[in-house]
Amino acid sequence: LAWGAYVAARQMRVKRNYKYTGVDGMATEGGGLELVRDGIFEASYLYPTKGDEVIALAMKILKHQPYERDNYLSTSIITQANAALTLMEARDAERQTHNLKTLHKQVNQYLSDYNSQKVMLIGLCLFLLVCLAAAALIFRGYLIKVKLNETLAKTNGELKRLNVELGEKNEELKRLNEEVLELTHSRLVFFTNISHELRTPLTLIADPVEMLLEDSGIKGKSRELLKMVQRNALALQQLVSNILDFRKIQNGKMELKLYRFDIVKTLTMWVGDFQLTAERKQIRLHLDVDDLKGCHEMIADQEKISRIVFNLLSNALKYTPAGGEIFVSLKDEGANLRLDVKDTGKGISQDEAD
Repeated sequence: LAWGAYVAARQMRVKRNYKYTGVDGMATEGGGLELVRDGIFEASYLYPTKGDEVIALAMKILKHQPYERDNYLSTSIITQANAALTLMEARDAERQTHNLKTLHKQVNQYLSDYNSQKVMLIGLCLFLLVCLAAAALIFRGYLIKVKLNETLAKTNGELKRLNVELGEKNEELKRLNEEVLELTHSRLVFFTNISHELRTPLTLIADPVEMLLEDSGIKGKSRELLKMVQRNALALQQLVSNILDFRKIQNGKMELKLYRFDIVKTLTMWVGDFQLTAERKQIRLHLDVDDLKGCHEMIADQEKISRIVFNLLSNALKYTPAGGEIFVSLKDEGANLRLDVKDTGKGISQDEAD
């Protein structure tokens, strides 16, 4: 206010010499202290802030607490005599305040650096702990690997030993297989040679029987017996052919010989060839072909089917005791015919069946 009055008087060129007195001596540049020091102001007042006391008084009033009605703030008058000293003290106070702020910033920076270093130290400790844990795990893994390698080495040694033994067994089996093949070949050659030797006497038996059957004077039971001899001679010839067929199968030269024939009549004849043998052994031989209707002709290798029936009936007669029964049946199953040979014998054991 004093400065405003001073400026206004100068602008209005007032010639009267007034004395200007300020109410708040500020230590700033161009403030009240400098104006008093330079003689522009006659004097000024210097008020202390006392802001904390004012706030404490206001809080007491708001909270309805007892308070002093009269509160005096001390002040001092600044004249030209003490303005320079007061300004110097105020400037020193500003410098000290600035220094304090600088120190405060430095302290804050040191605290920030300390906290950063503390965090880094904690992180480093955690990293070291992780490294130690990783090292422990790696060492444990190394120990496990060493044990596994030892176990694997023992296992490999055992496998090598087993492989050597297996190789020896394989060599032994190979040698035995070669011996079996050689023995089988020898047997096959032997039976083949025997079969060739048997063909001649069988032919000498079959031809006279056929000549006797051409004699119409032979009738009745004698003719039936001659026919049975003829069929069995033919069956023996078929067995010889079977042995020779093994050689054909071995050489890959086995062939089917297909003929058209009546399966019911032919099967009845085959079963009849065994009727006399069954009666001598007191075995009842039954044939069931009632299931077949219509045409009974079929196209097949009659010779090989006869061998199958001959083998089945021979085994049935061999293992069926006296007083037993043998059942032969032929059934129509659409596109196929089913031949069954059953007997009341002891059957085949499970071990032999497997």
